Amino acid sequence: MRQNNDYTVPFAIIAAAVIIGAAIIYTATMPKTNTKAGDSTTNTPKPTAQQTGNPSNVKPVNDGDHILGPKNASVDLIVFSDLECSYCKTFHETTLQQVHQTYGNQVAIVYRHYPLSIHPKAFPEAIAAECAADAGNGNETFWAFVDKIFAITPSDNGLDLTLIPGIVKNLGVDETKFTTCLDSGKFDQVIADDSQDGKNSGLEGTPYSIIIGKDGSTSVVNGAQPFSVVQPLIEKALGH
Repeated sequence: MRQNNDYTVPFAIIAAAVIIGAAIIYTATMPKTNTKAGDSTTNTPKPTAQQTGNPSNVKPVNDGDHILGPKNASVDLIVFSDLECSYCKTFHETTLQQVHQTYGNQVAIVYRHYPLSIHPKAFPEAIAAECAADAGNGNETFWAFVDKIFAITPSDNGLDLTLIPGIVKNLGVDETKFTTCLDSGKFDQVIADDSQDGKNSGLEGTPYSIIIGKDGSTSVVNGAQPFSVVQPLIEKALGH
């Protein structure tokens, strides 16, 4: 990583301005989103892990996905998430961590974006996550960035976006490439495609997860369910 120099402050100003600008544009242009299920606008997630939907419509895991675990894992756990959703934060920091620690190479956790219109900062944060991966060390940088955002955000659109340039700098991301990426709009369609995939798959709110078993069967985890609810679904998907 570079040492502090005369470019650090201008980079932070430019990057923060681009991120904040994206949040303003997102707020002005995006339609309202259904925020049922486990989104932070509700008091509690629904009490059941199952819901009616079309999880079989979800896009297959592909090379463009950000995966925690091996690509050839027996089970895929696809999570549609919003970086400013308090339930997503809880689910990420508790349930998903337990899944990864318990099942290791048996389960691939796949992150897909679903920034809600009620959280206008979530869209530029999603773009920043993609640009950090693009300008940094790919998948590793992506997950490190997501972990950090969830760790520091107060949720519900509360993150100070001017902190993002410092986060990516500390992750060793190329500053010039990151700023150029933010300004390019190259990942806007990626975010839109993920969001549409969530809708096609029966999403009603965030977090929304789909477990795909060895035989192609699917189970839905609706909201920030605890590990005790998710584990039996994974066991079933593994054929146990």
